[in-house]
Amino acid sequence: MLYRYGNREFWDHVVSLFHEKLREDRILRSYFERRRPAEVQMINFAILKAGLGYADAEYEELIKYAHIGKSISTEDMHRFLNCLRLVLDDVGVAPEDIEIIVGRIEGYSNLIVEEDEV
Repeated sequence: MLYRYGNREFWDHVVSLFHEKLREDRILRSYFERRRPAEVQMINFAILKAGLGYADAEYEELIKYAHIGKSISTEDMHRFLNCLRLVLDDVGVAPEDIEIIVGRIEGYSNLIVEEDEV
């Protein structure tokens, strides 16, 4: 799927649009606003890469460690995934591929989302 829509430049563009979409979200922006833009771009590219099926062997351990204590809720995760869905749709990724990409990333939710308070 990596080359179905274009080369690295296409996916870099997707990551840039995704970053902007996250910054527009009043809740999600707080997770990224204290980081350097280049760092956020790198993080978001790693997330997209996992969605494309190219996660590194240590990816699970890295994302688990990176999200400890961040108080990310199920709602936050859904907002995050929806931002990605919207961007992928905007750049012309087919709906079935969007669901594959988002589904792979959603599969890591158990490592990211902390227990929601009731």
